Amino acid sequence: MKVFLFIFIGLFLGGCKVMNDKHEQSDELGFHQELKKQFMEGPSYADCIEKTSKFEEVYLANVKDLKDYYWDKETFTATVEISENKKLNISLVPSGLKCDSIRKSVTFVVPKDFLYNENKNEIIDDFLWISKLICNKEEFITIKEILDKKKDSDILNFQDDSFVVLFPKIEKKETDFIKNDDLKPFMAYFQKDLEISSYTLLYFFQ
Repeated sequence: MKVFLFIFIGLFLGGCKVMNDKHEQSDELGFHQELKKQFMEGPSYADCIEKTSKFEEVYLANVKDLKDYYWDKETFTATVEISENKKLNISLVPSGLKCDSIRKSVTFVVPKDFLYNENKNEIIDDFLWISKLICNKEEFITIKEILDKKKDSDILNFQDDSFVVLFPKIEKKETDFIKNDDLKPFMAYFQKDLEISSYTLLYFFQ
């Protein structure tokens, strides 16, 4: 189950092939090369550079004033040192043939002794706090309605001792998750590793 979820997450984050190699490719194949570029390779770094240069001001306007905020324009990632024991990473991944859409995700990094069952409400509150800053009003309302119910639930959706999915509910059959016609607006999970713990929310809004 854990392996399947990581594959799914990898597909989410790798939806757009933004190439850092800026070298021009040969045009020997004429329009065939252009078709390959559009339908197989996806946008290049050069295709996206104009729009990605505006990511920070467009998507992180409400985050930029936070203390110890840092924007990495090469990886499209913002880092915020919330406290001595908590760091926030916000990732903006360009997507679409013309980089005309974006996939957002947030990850809170905490010490390894930070456990889900002892800090569930803090995790949900953190997700709600950052979602209000980087999502529009309609998206935030949807996220809040779902996560507020998780606070009142005593049922923990454990996959194993170190991996918890807050939303959506994962059925016993792994394929049930991917075949579900009810498209979920986001995915939220908690992970405990050897050195750190972290909790992540992937936004599926377009």
